[in-house]
Amino acid sequence: MSWALSASLLHDHFGSVTLHTDLAGKTVLVDLLELPYSRINITQEGLGDIYPKNWWVMRKMYSYSCADGPFVHVDGDAFLWNGLSDHLRQKPLIAQNSQNGFQCYQIAAEQLKEAGIPMPYFLNEGLEQYNAVNMGVIGGTDWLFFKNFFYEIKDYYEAHLSQRTFAAGTTGFLNTMIEECFFQHYAQHHEKKVDTWISAPLTQGYETIANSMDNRHGFTHMIGTNKKDIYFCKQVEFQLKRRYPAVFRRVVAMIERFPNNSRKLFNFPQIDPFTESNVAISRIEPDLQVTIENCNAIHDTFKNNNAGLSSIIHFEISKYRSFLKLLNNTRNLDRHQQERLSLIDELLKSPVSERLDDLICFKEHIPLTRFTYPSKNVPYHLATIYDFAFEYRHIAHRLLDNLAIFILVSADQPISLASLIRLLGAKKGMQIDEQVNAQLQQRTDLKIKELIFLGLLDYLPVTKALTAEHEKAVSF
Repeated sequence: MSWALSASLLHDHFGSVTLHTDLAGKTVLVDLLELPYSRINITQEGLGDIYPKNWWVMRKMYSYSCADGPFVHVDGDAFLWNGLSDHLRQKPLIAQNSQNGFQCYQIAAEQLKEAGIPMPYFLNEGLEQYNAVNMGVIGGTDWLFFKNFFYEIKDYYEAHLSQRTFAAGTTGFLNTMIEECFFQHYAQHHEKKVDTWISAPLTQGYETIANSMDNRHGFTHMIGTNKKDIYFCKQVEFQLKRRYPAVFRRVVAMIERFPNNSRKLFNFPQIDPFTESNVAISRIEPDLQVTIENCNAIHDTFKNNNAGLSSIIHFEISKYRSFLKLLNNTRNLDRHQQERLSLIDELLKSPVSERLDDLICFKEHIPLTRFTYPSKNVPYHLATIYDFAFEYRHIAHRLLDNLAIFILVSADQPISLASLIRLLGAKKGMQIDEQVNAQLQQRTDLKIKELIFLGLLDYLPVTKALTAEHEKAVSF
């Protein structure tokens, strides 16, 4: 669904979209899904034999080098809602955003050092901070630069990496460093400026641009572990269905035609329900593991001599039991979730400035869990999020932030969006000018949509509210 949404948006904005793939990719993306590509280049066929799976970055950068003119390369998990901004179209080099000093580059640099592998000539050894750019969106008019960069990295890979054996699962940060950090330092070495789509700094978690309902940047990119977040994944399904229903139906038909057993690996309760308990218990009893079968006994064992560990186990037992209850009602829960998404679809059709008289009210349709971790004084509020479509049985908790909690507390009784925003401004002691008010409106409305999706808010448009009040008055 991610790839289908990304490709469909690119076709709308650019008209001409080229796919670089292998034969298997062509079968899925073109023959089965009929995604709107103008050109299909089988440039990836056989590259897996040259660049194994754990060095995926080499195949990706090779696709950059295939350009024979100005281009924009967009990852399959990146969605350009409004196309490419005009100020970037004529830039020699463009990238998504700067991300200097991220810890992953330091870790990768240490890996290279420990393996006795030198840095490339354009990057100094032992830097305290490595500069980089995210390449979810990358390109520019200087397409020859990308060819030269690929051949530099190809030589480096063949000289230092191709014959090295790294432990399984340890090349992830190395791939990231090669693509993002090496690229930026190579550009700096050649005195080339890389213009970025987003100028503001972003956190390493990238939650702000993984949210498909947040259009402040004009695009969404589900970076890293955000691809596994049910909340963000359901948004992709939602956006594909509302924007491109015919494409959505083809994706669904393919899922149903070719069932993929691997997707059930993440189904509840196949996944370990005691991850936090086992992390905590490994520090004191490395050979002991909490399971469904022994959780109650282990909880009782530590109840008197380790209250903190016992409370974590008790929390995860309670979570496991509450999740099991949800599995008994998957059909209704999925239907209610689709109804909430339909409401969000309606809300997206009008700006929040036109809905300030609408009412919201806290309503716990889906369980809200409160838990205080050992050594912490403030309780965590955890919403329950699920995906029961296509034989999925995905259930997880989503941590609510301070804004979400403030909204739920303020909406204990029905409250208008305008009143809520005034309360929020007063709480922060802000001077509410026109610009600040618009920012508060957007931020609050985005969080309200999230809470509606999570089944924690009822939303009543003002017209329905007035109708309900009128009917109540007539009844008396």
